[in-house]
Amino acid sequence: PGGRTEIVTIDGIGPYLRKKIPLSLVDRRVWVSLSECDNPRLPHVVATYETPDEFVVVLEFVPGDTVSEVVSAQGHLSAPNAVRTICEVCEAISDLHRKGIVHCDISPRNVLLAADGAHIIDLGIARPVGTEPSLEAPVLGTHGFAAPEQYGFGQSDPRTDIYALGITFYYMLTGDYPDSGKYAGKYYDIITKCIQLAKEDRYPTVDELRKVIQERGTIAGSN
Repeated sequence: PGGRTEIVTIDGIGPYLRKKIPLSLVDRRVWVSLSECDNPRLPHVVATYETPDEFVVVLEFVPGDTVSEVVSAQGHLSAPNAVRTICEVCEAISDLHRKGIVHCDISPRNVLLAADGAHIIDLGIARPVGTEPSLEAPVLGTHGFAAPEQYGFGQSDPRTDIYALGITFYYMLTGDYPDSGKYAGKYYDIITKCIQLAKEDRYPTVDELRKVIQERGTIAGSN
């Protein structure tokens, strides 16, 4: 909310992605942790600086289309592509969690499909694990993908991202939301466990979620 994202060049070099975040919403610990993370599926921080009102992050630009754009054009992803993509997203989010950071806004518009696979983008509302809900912005995240605890009902932790991963996976497979009843395939019970209202009823870690998806069926043979 209140932020801006721009594609820019700096002294003729680029393009880069420049993200401007209101100071009232930024958590600098997120960007310090991200700058120390070398996972290629997470944004690469080139520089950060501040203005009187904003925290500014300059990131490497990765060309591609978001899952939202691809699904809008195609209706949904094929099951093999959906499984491969969600597993690549889990790989990136797992590294983020190991740094003690929760993304808090995993959604089809924040998963980029590039030439080398999936990339996670937009950490503008990411928070360290255990951060209390903000009084200035109690409702953060993408409607329909944000976990219940993001609406002021509790602290965000890795299971918050697992909720969003479950809905995003369903959206990849169907182009719709879990209450549509469009999908009853072999990943349905996995998705259902991800999106339980109570955090303790979801998968405890992203690594476990990824392992269960991979064990349910090989990427090449998914249906």
